[in-house]
Amino acid sequence: MEYKIPVNASVGLVALRIDNLNQMIDFYTKVIGLSLLKRTEREAYLGIDSSNKVLISLRRVQHPEIVKNETGMASFSIVLPDNDDFKKCLVHINNLGIKLSDIYQNGYYDIVKLIDPEGNHIVLEFKKFHSDLDVKDINLFDINAKKIKLNDYLEDFNAKSKLLPSSAFLGWINIFVSNLSKSIKFYHDQLGLKVCFNHDKTAAILTTENERRQIVLTEKNDLSPRKTEVLGLDYINFKFNTALELTQLANHLENGNNEYKYIKEDGFLFVIDPDDMNVSFSII
Repeated sequence: MEYKIPVNASVGLVALRIDNLNQMIDFYTKVIGLSLLKRTEREAYLGIDSSNKVLISLRRVQHPEIVKNETGMASFSIVLPDNDDFKKCLVHINNLGIKLSDIYQNGYYDIVKLIDPEGNHIVLEFKKFHSDLDVKDINLFDINAKKIKLNDYLEDFNAKSKLLPSSAFLGWINIFVSNLSKSIKFYHDQLGLKVCFNHDKTAAILTTENERRQIVLTEKNDLSPRKTEVLGLDYINFKFNTALELTQLANHLENGNNEYKYIKEDGFLFVIDPDDMNVSFSII
């Protein structure tokens, strides 16, 4: 029987390997507007303070490597709940003197792009459509967005907010892969994600059944698998609701003779994709 990831599963966390912990904490708290929820000597967890919801984790590596032409994360998005919250975030970041892209706008979303101090690409996003429609009914590859200068987009809007609203959440995560068909097979057959679109054999959007979270796979033929301590994406974490759901995934992986690590008492499961990128699963 085909395995499907639980309907209410969601991508809840992006974990990054980084070099300068203090600098990255400053960026994600003072610029993006996340709260520092926990910190150790080498790690930090950032997210929404009111709900204690972690969205991003940072792990300082001992001997960081910066390597080009490797698989890894191209970008990730944070979704703002409405246009006012989106604009407040833009005003705040612009007032800090941080470089922002033009606004990319169409009938479905407005987005802006920026880069953190260690080169990770971030997209802030305001969706104009209900989550029930999401990628199920919209082929995002076929949407042409127009570019608008920041000042023209904001017009006379000058309200700002230093913190992201409590309803902000992770949107899509774009991953560079070396072999798209092999990656689709892994994420669909092994992890139970649904393929919504396959565009010119170079990218695919996979979602959970509730259509709320997306993973975009973009193929680049000249890429090699990631090394252990390369800066950038450390792992992606999916949140499950129950221990039973986690056990069902473990049983599916076991039946498929896949390598995985399941720490049942901690409610944590971990696998490696075809490009040696880490994917983990835990209970909310």
